Amino acid sequence: MKVVLALLIAALSAIELVLLTWLFILLFVAPGGSAEFRGIHQFGYEGLAEMYLPVPAFVITFVVVLVCYTRENRKAFVSFACALMVAIATVPLVLVMAEGDRRPWHLIVNAVVLAVWTTLIIFRRFISFETSS
Repeated sequence: MKVVLALLIAALSAIELVLLTWLFILLFVAPGGSAEFRGIHQFGYEGLAEMYLPVPAFVITFVVVLVCYTRENRKAFVSFACALMVAIATVPLVLVMAEGDRRPWHLIVNAVVLAVWTTLIIFRRFISFETSS
């Protein structure tokens, strides 16, 4: 169970890293027309990160989950895996709903869902840690 959960979280984290990199680039590059590629060269490092960073991120996340996983924090890891799945699932749903809009709402909603859910997981772990000590 521990290895399967670590693989799941690592794979979803690598996918999420690519989505967040796309969001960062799309927020600063104007969409459409001839202005689309003006200034895109400023994001060369993000393009390289998008190509080469998911594999090391997968490995690092896999190792961190394997090392930090215990029976006490199993619920937090499962909840984080659910958060990653829901955040990634919102991308196609919002993309279909905001079909004609040029703004990256699908990536913004993805980042917001992930940030809120992760904050709630950390807050719950912090509260349970303080009550146990």
